[in-house]
Amino acid sequence: MSCLIKRLTAILCAICFFPLAAAPADAGRSPRILLMSCYQQDGWGDGSSATFLDENGCIWRYESAAPLPETEEARLAFLAETDAVALVGQMDFWRMLELLSLIESAQPWPLEPQSAGAADFGLNTYSAVRYGADGSAEVIPLAVSGNWTAKNLEPNAYALYIALFDEIAVHGTADPAWLRPMNIPREPLAAFYGLEQALFEGATLTVSFFDPQTGEHEYMPDEDEMQEKLDWLANVAVTYKKNALSDVRPTCVYTLYSPQGERLAAFAFFRDLLVTGEGMYTVEPGGSKAQ
Repeated sequence: MSCLIKRLTAILCAICFFPLAAAPADAGRSPRILLMSCYQQDGWGDGSSATFLDENGCIWRYESAAPLPETEEARLAFLAETDAVALVGQMDFWRMLELLSLIESAQPWPLEPQSAGAADFGLNTYSAVRYGADGSAEVIPLAVSGNWTAKNLEPNAYALYIALFDEIAVHGTADPAWLRPMNIPREPLAAFYGLEQALFEGATLTVSFFDPQTGEHEYMPDEDEMQEKLDWLANVAVTYKKNALSDVRPTCVYTLYSPQGERLAAFAFFRDLLVTGEGMYTVEPGGSKAQ
């Protein structure tokens, strides 16, 4: 297990397992916010709202007829202290581990303007928060949407934006589709690794399973199964990052060989995620599942 996984697991073991049961709004709440989505009305009132994830894995909702502070740092400080919040969700242990790994790795790239926007809608802001050893908070802008749209396209930050939008934020509109993260990358597996798509033509493959309990097991699939897996790999598309973890087991590794027996490439999967040295990525399926 990597140092990052050990460190993140230790953090979560110390702070998680607070129940979601009906309790006072501040029960099990941590003032350390990890991800926050804030909305400020514009043009037709001062109403505001926010949804945020704290380090205990609790998801909280804030709504008010008054405006929020103007800067993300000021909003963070305000939301960390206000009692006007309601408990609306709870992240599980594994997902918290994934999100913490992304926060550890995210870079505060400048927000790049995107197309689309709405007049007098207001503005949604999405941010991650990373804490130093001294407890100081670094706010990492992930995206804004509404009257104008811009995104942090650094892979870890963009993955956090998608997670914040889809898994944490409470959407005030009946159909938030037009606010949804756009232009999510979709790249063929071979191109993702800088390889030629032709490498799958005429190739053979072996399948290896790596498990910390039982060790490594390798087998050569029969002709039908091999073709099924080759077709799947040739058509699968890599999308956004799911976590920044890489040293996780068990994994399934597909190793490709040319007709002459030359090793061409190897692709590792943990469950349905593509494993790379920088973390794991979601994939969109081709013909069948990876395992």
